[in-house]
Amino acid sequence: MEDYVDGSPRAFAQLHEALEPRVRARARAMVGAHGPVEDLVQTTFLLAHRARDRWVSPPGADDRSVVAWFTTIARNAAATELRRRAVRPATTESGSDEPEQVDAQPSPIPDPELVLHEQRTADARHEALAHALQRLAPPQRAVMELLLAGKAMHEIAKALGIKPVAARVRAHRARSALRASWPAELPMDH
Repeated sequence: MEDYVDGSPRAFAQLHEALEPRVRARARAMVGAHGPVEDLVQTTFLLAHRARDRWVSPPGADDRSVVAWFTTIARNAAATELRRRAVRPATTESGSDEPEQVDAQPSPIPDPELVLHEQRTADARHEALAHALQRLAPPQRAVMELLLAGKAMHEIAKALGIKPVAARVRAHRARSALRASWPAELPMDH
């Protein structure tokens, strides 16, 4: 992150590659799979880029603080989008503020309580996943962390210096262990 703040284009590319799947997941959790996820991912990286000079690495921080910073920006961008949708006035095609007569049902306004509940559930799933990952055997945890970072199985095998078949076996065992230890009250995110 420090190299990116200092203006390194290569550092931005590395950050984008590492963080884009997590930013996308946060945006999708907030607005749903049919929402403007692509726009929110781009907005998140644009906002982060504009605010990069305000980034201060907390003492003893690791990569999780960078992930938290980007996912918080994504959450805020998604919340802004949800609020914008909820208060947008109806306009006609001509641009006037007079409501247009339409036979279709108006799009439902998201219930703030439901949005908050979904966010809390997503946060609880994220925390449960972090705890469950820590309980995995190190070889399985390494594979799962790379999978969660959006790496393909052949990339994981190469990064860990193992055969692709071994990476798939570790991933299968890790998923089984995660399912077995997952809290019953939380839905699993696919």
